[in-house]
Amino acid sequence: MKKLFTLIGTVLLSMSVNAQTKTTFKILPFTIAPGESKTITLDLDNPDLEVGSARVDILLPEGIEIEDEEGEYYLDYNAEAGRAKRTFNDPMAAKQADGALRVVMFSKGTKAFAGTSGAILDLPIKASETLATGKGEVKVYNQEITNLSGTVKINPEAYISEVTIEATGVKEVNANDAANGDGKYIKNGQIIIKKGNKEYNAVGGIMK
Repeated sequence: MKKLFTLIGTVLLSMSVNAQTKTTFKILPFTIAPGESKTITLDLDNPDLEVGSARVDILLPEGIEIEDEEGEYYLDYNAEAGRAKRTFNDPMAAKQADGALRVVMFSKGTKAFAGTSGAILDLPIKASETLATGKGEVKVYNQEITNLSGTVKINPEAYISEVTIEATGVKEVNANDAANGDGKYIKNGQIIIKKGNKEYNAVGGIMK
């Protein structure tokens, strides 16, 4: 009988460890165009670990930045992650030496962020106007996740996914050749998009 209880305990421990090792933060693949602003999410895959605190570094391709206000990052929990708003303190974020943004989240002290998977944090991002089209990667790493009591700490492996930088749909042309067709070019320090006999600035205002 003692051996049976030992075996059951070993199996349950193994199931718990397996669930914990599968717990990870990630950012799903996304597409963005040069000059575009959009919101992506930091997601959590969490089979059953009661998360009491979490730390994660997020590194985006060069030319894509998480938006800030004079160096301060004001991130918010995703609307679908309502429980996080009730049980976790406001997320804290700071830029790291390697260019990554470190995000720290922790419980208000009495409730864990338990057994929940899906979008957790909204990340407002902006791509540079001069961002080259092609492929890049977003890396979620230096993860440290603990349970509410602090008795379990896991460090998931880095999660890497693909970023697609798509063309704006308007070819870039030399300003001297713009009269010969549609295109995008620089004029008086502004990005101009020409369609037919109309010129628009980068935010859609009609120039002429």
